[in-house]
Amino acid sequence: MKKFILIPLLCFCCSMTAQQLVKTATFHAFDNFTPQIQLRSLNGNVNEISTVDDGDFVIYMNGVVTDEKFRIVDNTGFVGINNGNPQRQLDVAGSANVSSFIFSNRLRISGNADGNAWATGVNGDGIYREGKIYITDKQTPADATDKGLNLLNYAETNRWTLLAHNSANDLDFWQNGVLKSYINDVDGSYVVVSDIARKKNITPLHSVLADVMKLETLKYHYKENEDSSTKTIGMIAQEVHKSFPELATNDGDRTGINYAGFSVVALKAIQEQQAIIEELQSELSEIKELLKEK
Repeated sequence: MKKFILIPLLCFCCSMTAQQLVKTATFHAFDNFTPQIQLRSLNGNVNEISTVDDGDFVIYMNGVVTDEKFRIVDNTGFVGINNGNPQRQLDVAGSANVSSFIFSNRLRISGNADGNAWATGVNGDGIYREGKIYITDKQTPADATDKGLNLLNYAETNRWTLLAHNSANDLDFWQNGVLKSYINDVDGSYVVVSDIARKKNITPLHSVLADVMKLETLKYHYKENEDSSTKTIGMIAQEVHKSFPELATNDGDRTGINYAGFSVVALKAIQEQQAIIEELQSELSEIKELLKEK
C-alpha cells in the first residue's frame, strides 16, 4: 500500500523544477526515525505524509503530529478520516458530504435539483429523505406520535407514521400524531381505534335492511387481470354509494368500497331481521292460541 501511494508522489516531485521542489516538498524523519514526506505550500503551511510504527499510513496537517486527518490501517485496510482508530471500511468523525450539500454530524446523499436528499443523523432524527420520508430514533412510552417510519405527502401537510409500540408490542398506524389503528401483536388482527372519548356527533344508524336488499353482489375480473385468473367477489362502488355513501367513495381513480364497514351494516341488518322474526313468532303464537280456542 505504501509503495502505491508514495511512488506517484515521488514521480510528481521529480517532474517539478528544483526551485519548485524546494518550496513544495522536503523529506524528514521524526526522532523515532518514522519515514515521512513533508509538503510545504508557497505560503509556508506544512502538511506531512507518514508511516508510523504500527505500519499505518497517516496524513497530518499543519506540521502537528496530533492533528491527524487521514489514516489507513495497515492490517485491516480500514480508512479513517479525522479518526485515528477506524473501525469500519470507512470511518468518518464529523460531517460527511456526498453531494453539494452538507449537514452537521450527518451523512447526506443528494442529487436532486429540488434539494431533497437522503440523510442520516446522530441527534435523534434518524434516517430520512428530507420532507418526504424519515425514520426517527426508537419510540418511548411518553412520546410515540412520530417515532418510527414517517411518510409525508408532497406538500408536507400530511404525515403517516408506522411504528412498533414500545409497551403494547403492537404495530401502530398514526396520522399527524393521532393513533388511527394498529395490528394486534397476539393474533395479528387489524384493530381500528374506537374509543368513545375520540368520538362526537354520535347518532343511531338508520334502518339498513331495505338498502341492503338493493345491493347487487357480483363476481368479476379487474381489467388488469388475466381472464383465467380467479374472479373477485364484491360490489360496484357507484351503486353502493347511492345507499351507503359513508362506505363508498365516488372520486375518480380513488372510487372504492370500505368492505370492512359492511360488518356493522350486516350486524344492523341481522338485528332488524331478528326483530321481524320475533314479531312473526309472536303473531304465530297468537294464531295458534286462536286455533286452540276453536
